[in-house]
Amino acid sequence: MGWTTFLLNKILNHVWSDTAYDAPSTIYLGLAQSVAANGNVTGEPSGSNYGRVSITQNSTIFPAAVGGSK
Repeated sequence: MGWTTFLLNKILNHVWSDTAYDAPSTIYLGLAQSVAANGNVTGEPSGSNYGRVSITQNSTIFPAAVGGSK
């Protein structure tokens, strides 16, 4: 999974600058038609009623990370 520059900066600032990071309450799941070598999504489907799905962030859906995985 690739992380966005936005998220990487938030995490780095949180760890190294004592800047609070509040995780979003909702995340969105989408599909990629292809992914570039650098991890960037280069296409997302359109049409046929495709749409990103919203997922509420909570510890029931996303329990605590274990062994570096979530």
